[in-house]
Amino acid sequence: MEHPENPVLPDEAHWDQTGTVFDLGLLQENVTVTGQPADLYFLQVGAEPIETKLVWRMWNSWRPRGSIGYSTSTDGKTWNQTLAVSLPPNGGWEHAINRPFVKKIATGKYGMWYTGQGADLGGLVDGSIGYAESPDGIIFTRTSDKPVLKPEYPWEKDAVMTPTIVDLPGGALRMYYAGGETYEPDSIGAAHSYDGGHTWIKFGNPVLTPDQNSGKVGEWWDSYKVTSPHVILGDDGYYYMFYAGFRNVDYSSIGVVRSKDGLTSWERLTNNPIIDIIPGTWKCDAAYKPFVGWSEDQQEWLLWYNGRCNRDERIGVSILKSRTFGRFIKR
Repeated sequence: MEHPENPVLPDEAHWDQTGTVFDLGLLQENVTVTGQPADLYFLQVGAEPIETKLVWRMWNSWRPRGSIGYSTSTDGKTWNQTLAVSLPPNGGWEHAINRPFVKKIATGKYGMWYTGQGADLGGLVDGSIGYAESPDGIIFTRTSDKPVLKPEYPWEKDAVMTPTIVDLPGGALRMYYAGGETYEPDSIGAAHSYDGGHTWIKFGNPVLTPDQNSGKVGEWWDSYKVTSPHVILGDDGYYYMFYAGFRNVDYSSIGVVRSKDGLTSWERLTNNPIIDIIPGTWKCDAAYKPFVGWSEDQQEWLLWYNGRCNRDERIGVSILKSRTFGRFIKR
């Protein structure tokens, strides 16, 4: 179900002030707050704690700043429209930074994996993945001036982007990422880390490629490119991947696949795509970069995503009341 007040960030009243916000990562956690929901950070430095609340925390791509922005919400639908900068650009390979993923790490800090892009006269180029940490999840500091993941394989071409991390047994981490062209990557790959996400061993070949079995390129919704994965481990032991599929370079929709090992033998949801474009709306051309989270207090799935019409991008949310996603068949 589409949220009736989409887009949620920036909303209609703040579009001119905030500018383009896209490609996000979130956590829902209990936070000891010292300010009101409308306050920047939801925290006031030096103030006495008011209470502990279950808060959605969003890190997003803030295009006017070339930075990672930060916002908060108590329900995942109404967001603080005044963004803070969690991580600024750093020049060189990260002239602009975007597409963050944040999680709590073993030390109790927050780890952020993000995409860095260089620049030339034509705009942003290439793409590598960097890493930063934070004690509070608001202000992040890089642990190195070098990327932790770069394009190496032929299929990765010029860019690796949109990291998402899942925990594996024994403390290992698995990163899913998109690789390929700079404008929009082509396929989805995987890598593993055994040192907390600082160094990565790639799986090699992509784990998800465009679906050209269901129709010709340009006819089927994900027959041209697949990108922007967000992966969760379900209660049933399946890895569920939410991703953007392109039928051509400009038009994309969002779908779901699942796999027992998270690497092979993917099955697709029978009613894919689950989020599609709607002509004449804020998402007239593209819906992409999904991020899904289970709301413990509202007992519902929330799926945030980018919507684009022409060059304007904003973030919306869709709601699913069922705990399960539906029926899957072989892809």
